[in-house]
Amino acid sequence: MSQFDELKKLRLEQERQYINQDFVEGLAFSLLTSLVARANLEIYGPRGGELSLSLEYGPPNAGVAVSAAAPFKPRISFRRSLIWDIYADALVFPLVCRRIAQDTDVLKQLHEDEHFRVCRTRFDDAVPVLGETDVCEIFRSACEALIRDIEASRQDEKPPLPHEVRCRFVLFELMLAWTFFHELGHAIQGHYLMHDQSTAVGAEWVHLEMEESPAEEAAAAAVETSVPSKTPDLASQARELMADAEATSLTLNYLGLQGRMKISTGYLLTCAIGCLLQRFYLNYPESLEISPDRHPHPVVRDESTQLLSNHWITDFLIVRKQCSTREEAVMLLAYLNVRALIMTGIFRSHRIENLDESRELPSYMQLLQDGKQGLIAYFQALMPHLEHQVPKAVANHLVEVNWLEYWFERVKHGFAVKGPLSQKP
Repeated sequence: MSQFDELKKLRLEQERQYINQDFVEGLAFSLLTSLVARANLEIYGPRGGELSLSLEYGPPNAGVAVSAAAPFKPRISFRRSLIWDIYADALVFPLVCRRIAQDTDVLKQLHEDEHFRVCRTRFDDAVPVLGETDVCEIFRSACEALIRDIEASRQDEKPPLPHEVRCRFVLFELMLAWTFFHELGHAIQGHYLMHDQSTAVGAEWVHLEMEESPAEEAAAAAVETSVPSKTPDLASQARELMADAEATSLTLNYLGLQGRMKISTGYLLTCAIGCLLQRFYLNYPESLEISPDRHPHPVVRDESTQLLSNHWITDFLIVRKQCSTREEAVMLLAYLNVRALIMTGIFRSHRIENLDESRELPSYMQLLQDGKQGLIAYFQALMPHLEHQVPKAVANHLVEVNWLEYWFERVKHGFAVKGPLSQKP
């Protein structure tokens, strides 16, 4: 199992002293309430229901609650501590990327690869160059004000550049939005109808995103428990991949509707999802053994989301005539995927992992590189549960035009037949 470096853990705890938690919560609440309003306008309001949002205290987590008696009145909850942690990741990510770009030859080696020597998605900066309009309108004024303050103060020897500050806000937005849409995915796919009813102790199904002990869970709710057992909950793991697919498609649609779906934001979405999924990695072994918990191994989730994202963006590039062939789009995305894997893998190991000096790569990156057969076996174990539950989710889905079947067809082709094809739409 990936080990938490105790000194790095202490450093993470000290980081919170430098974060204005009220400011961060205010930004997050504004974004999340706008997403709730859109969901109510398009999904729940027409059905006489209402989605609600709560910010809570406790260990970092997020979740959704659905009552069988009132399925159109779900509640999504975010722990404040998770919001702070996400912002801290978004704050530090551009700074670590700068160190990687300036102090190592990682990018030089990547750019000398014969596949990427001539690639129009390639960029030499630590993070993509972003303009003011690449930041969502809700965050834009705060972001630009911070840029002006940094430029005026000149207190740091190497202050963050304007596009690095914008990267922080875009990452914060995308990690929040993807997490929100993941929880929404559980609700709109009707997962409360599929979990094991024998575990219910009340009328409400509560699903928490990160594993917690029963003592930390709501005592009066029908919680989909997360206590490890010898028998993996493959049905629940399949639903997690389904919710991941929903989150990815809804986040991409969200960017598209705002006119912000670009190569730069697509790359940062891949980084955002990678940072979120690697957040869970400490609870999993350094192998692709079947997880005994409700959630599949983060590497499995990573590959699954990339598979959908690559196909979605490929279709987008073709429709917008930014690429003439799928083969051209594949190569453009391959560079971005490899770069995102490198940056998020090094970032997460730099942040938390007790590194083994004998390793050439951090353990998560090593698994993604060498775990192809394990991925195929894992997906084949999940396939019967996906085949059983995806049709139910499609039949109960509250959004008529969705990407769930599209994703599932590509999972079947990509993993069950030919092996993982996350970089080959």
